[in-house]
Amino acid sequence: MEFGQPAAFVGERVGERVIDSPDPSDGREPAGLRAASVHFLASMLDVVDYGLLLVSAHHRVSFANRAARLDLDECHPLRLSDRSLTARHRQDSGPLRDALNSALC
Repeated sequence: MEFGQPAAFVGERVGERVIDSPDPSDGREPAGLRAASVHFLASMLDVVDYGLLLVSAHHRVSFANRAARLDLDECHPLRLSDRSLTARHRQDSGPLRDALNSALC
């Protein structure tokens, strides 16, 4: 994730799209509506002053808002690299793993 880039979910491509009206008869959400919802949610989370990360059960980061990306600089004890949240120092790896695993319960 690049600094200065707007918040986005990894793997989601959000561009200008025409949003179709949902057809309640088929029970499915149009792809344009889903993309707009993802973009709207990411934009809302991006203005929060606190760093927010969405981390999977496998410790993969699927979202980081602007504050989190700015906080995770070279001085921070955690780092974000290739969608992985890792400890910068080896002695912090165990406590980080334990904290992430505890958050799943």
